[in-house]
Amino acid sequence: MAAMLVCLGHGANDVANSISPMIIALKVEDPTSSGNMAYLIGSCGIALGLLTLGYRVMETVGKKVIALDFFSGYCAQLATAFSIMCGTLFGLPLSTTHCMVGALFGLALSRKT
Repeated sequence: MAAMLVCLGHGANDVANSISPMIIALKVEDPTSSGNMAYLIGSCGIALGLLTLGYRVMETVGKKVIALDFFSGYCAQLATAFSIMCGTLFGLPLSTTHCMVGALFGLALSRKT
């Protein structure tokens, strides 16, 4: 459930962050364009990146940054999903990766007390 929410937030926020320059360029070239092509290209680009190199990011975060068990990983993903969804609702351009690192930092701090 938490992973699904992170994926939803990732698509809702990071795609918009990555394609905004493309939408501006399309609007300058053709002011009547809707920008749907930019959303398609951005969505495909993020999906392709996740499919090809996503496993390396997950391995690095899950094993090399901090050792995660099931419950810690669930809490980190839920905190990330909550942060990204709130940022999306308020129109804040957030990075899913940065939010995940912040959640992991919080987990590391909680383990030291």
